[in-house]
Amino acid sequence: MQALAERAVARASAALGSECAAVVLDPSDGSVRAMACSGDYFRDPAGQVNTCLSPRPAGSTLKPFFFARALDRGLLAPTEALPDVPLSLGAFRPANFGGGHRGAVRADEALVLSLNLPFYEIVRRVTPADAAATLRAAGLDAFGPDAAERHGLGLAVGNADVSLLALARAYAALARAAAGATNEFASPAAAWLVSDILSGPERSLDAFGHRADVPLPRAAWKTGTASAHRDAWTILWTPAEVVAVRCGHRAARFGDRSLVGATAAAPLAWDLFRALHPDGRAPWFDEIPAGLAHRTVCAETGLPASPECPATRLSWALSGRTSARPCPFHGRPVVASTAEASVPGPHAVLRLLVPAEGAVLRPAGSPPWPVVCRADGIDGNAFLWWTLDGVPRSRQRADLPFSAPCATPGLHAVTCAAADGSAATVRFSIEPSAIR
Repeated sequence: MQALAERAVARASAALGSECAAVVLDPSDGSVRAMACSGDYFRDPAGQVNTCLSPRPAGSTLKPFFFARALDRGLLAPTEALPDVPLSLGAFRPANFGGGHRGAVRADEALVLSLNLPFYEIVRRVTPADAAATLRAAGLDAFGPDAAERHGLGLAVGNADVSLLALARAYAALARAAAGATNEFASPAAAWLVSDILSGPERSLDAFGHRADVPLPRAAWKTGTASAHRDAWTILWTPAEVVAVRCGHRAARFGDRSLVGATAAAPLAWDLFRALHPDGRAPWFDEIPAGLAHRTVCAETGLPASPECPATRLSWALSGRTSARPCPFHGRPVVASTAEASVPGPHAVLRLLVPAEGAVLRPAGSPPWPVVCRADGIDGNAFLWWTLDGVPRSRQRADLPFSAPCATPGLHAVTCAAADGSAATVRFSIEPSAIR
């Protein structure tokens, strides 16, 4: 296995023109089965730097841990629709790796596509403090007690450093959980579901294109690309092994656009994995953990279907954890005058006037703080459905202000939706005023 790793790393490094490193672990106990770095050990000045141990920006490789944590806390449904819309965090405007926005995207698709903006929403729900604690529980000791303050919502896109070996060990713990072991950061149900989402024939097609027509061992895998193309990552796991790969430069320079997780690191990880299983067979997490069950959800929102939802489908849920709150967006409206009053006029555009997008509210006093919202662009007799931070709060006439108590500082989102499906969302921050 060590010889296979050394040969695969050397080939990839020569092809990419950058340093590569790979680690193979046994997830049953986290033991190292192989560790290889490219380059000449005697080369001056950095030949003796073990890049498997060098902390580097994690990119999107941390997203599966946040996804699992949100599932376990009942803050996320596996196929729930998440906002993939422009986001403003003060002067910082995060974006998806490939640019563009989808408006709304299923949570499982956001994980597969590694979309950044929906994961800001997931980490906001989990909170940066709990997200950092989750990473510490997974064995990533670089995330100390001040990680939440230092990195904030940037944890969603891996703005913190990890080493390849530590990351591989964290994924080994995830693999153990998917196989039924209990741990402090993910239940077997959440770990199994994350592994299932990130595996299968469609995922292999992402890695191999037409070559995926040949038999491939099933494996879950997650890529990551650090900001400014500094590092490319891929972690691949089954019940039998974790294969972790990083491609980059010892000098930590950036701007090398060939360093993309899916195109630089993933081929090396898959080549090594296939070499470990030349017969095309590998063990998989075939036993579905207790606590996972199918339920009927709204085809549009991924939330438990109400009688008014126009179409439904089946989705996984974690028993006793995934919220049973029904879809709030397809209720039957009651209006004061005519049915026509429930939809915007032909030239109206539903929008939120208050608070403004990106507003920073600085309330005095103790929480909870009242957040007052007002919509425009719709008949005042129509009804709007209001949600705060993804939680349905109220249905009321559009000409009335909506007010909801908000108990935590930080980033929040409020959405109003009309009966015709039009909706508006703004994101704002709460920074409590100090009382002296």
